[in-house]
Amino acid sequence: AHSILDGSFAPADVAGRHILIGASATGLLDLRATPLASSVPGVEIHAQAVEQMLSGAHLVRPPFATGAELTFLVAASALVAWLIRRSGALLAAAIGAAAIGLVVAASWWAFSTAGYLFDPVYPSIALLAVYLAGSLLSFIKTETDRARVKRAFGHYVAAPVVEELAADPSRLKLGGETRDVTLLFADVRGFSRLSEGMDAETLILFVNRLFTPMSEIILDHRGTIDKFMGDAVMAFWNAPVADPAHAAQACRAALAMQTRMIRLNREEAARRAAAGEAFAPIRIGVGLNTGPCCVGNVGSPQRFDYSVLGDAVNVASRIEGATKIYGAPIIAGERTRREAAGFAFLEIDTAARLRGKDKPERLYALVGDETLAADPGFARLATAYADVQSAVAARDGAIAAQKVDEARGLARTLATSHPAMMPIDTLLDVDRARLEAAPDASN
Repeated sequence: AHSILDGSFAPADVAGRHILIGASATGLLDLRATPLASSVPGVEIHAQAVEQMLSGAHLVRPPFATGAELTFLVAASALVAWLIRRSGALLAAAIGAAAIGLVVAASWWAFSTAGYLFDPVYPSIALLAVYLAGSLLSFIKTETDRARVKRAFGHYVAAPVVEELAADPSRLKLGGETRDVTLLFADVRGFSRLSEGMDAETLILFVNRLFTPMSEIILDHRGTIDKFMGDAVMAFWNAPVADPAHAAQACRAALAMQTRMIRLNREEAARRAAAGEAFAPIRIGVGLNTGPCCVGNVGSPQRFDYSVLGDAVNVASRIEGATKIYGAPIIAGERTRREAAGFAFLEIDTAARLRGKDKPERLYALVGDETLAADPGFARLATAYADVQSAVAARDGAIAAQKVDEARGLARTLATSHPAMMPIDTLLDVDRARLEAAPDASN
């Protein structure tokens, strides 16, 4: 405009062109909003319209555009939802981002080459919404599963094991399965006598004070507490979380329980002495057995427990009862002894007839851990005790008495360097009693 006014205008600059003259001043009220800008002079809109008419380049919204956009949205959303469920949110996010990039690139290519107008914004936003909703539902399901696992196992297994299950619920099969487990039964000796004279409240306090540390030991060794039965507790290993060393873990727990009983007796004796009351030591018998069992939810939909069923459970219970007969604090079955071979075992019977069982069982007294088993003195003790068993079987009183004294001396020597070793005096006394009850072949 100023070049026209000052005479410097060159007609050649506009020769053969279409010229539109207009104003862009705000006060003239010729500013319009368009999809590209919020304030565009009206004359510029006219110019763009004329340019499109003259060039013949028109944007086309093809009839199949809406169908193509919806097809992409449904297919991509289904893929993202499936990936969230199958592979997790991270892979789904990567695939979803790639799909959005693909649709944007395809829309631009169609626009720049053929003038086709496809909408990449709505499908992309919708896909993002599907991803966020799927991720939220997956998160809610995961948290629900974690809460369900914690509710189901919070009272049975240790907190770290519950966290492992909650982090990976696929390791848990609640419906029931058959697997090898190691079972532990622990029972208080002479409970009826101990409970005499106790009122109900005192008796409950006594049982709780006894089983609280026992439960802690089981949980600390990754065991699952099945149930408390009056003065007895039942636990098992290798379920719900698999543990290849389940037999060894059960043996360690049994030894720790007997060691804790010694300390509890010492504390209870001091407490009774301060109160001027008499005190008789509390003893427990522990039975261990390993075998296949069905593990899972047992009960009804209204009330169920995670438990084990199988013949190995009955054998473990009978082995615990055998501790009263053989005088050993801990007795294990043959399979447990084989799978925890590094522990210190003494064979106490090659064909024990357990109550209610027709098949004879080979029984072993567990007297110590791997440290004791590795001591050369224990090998001598095991040999001496085997000689005791042979002499008793042969009814040779002289040899049996000699070997009993030899085994007793070796055990006392070992106990000085292995304080946690289980005592075998009662076990030897039982062997001597068996010999005295039978005729002496040496006479």
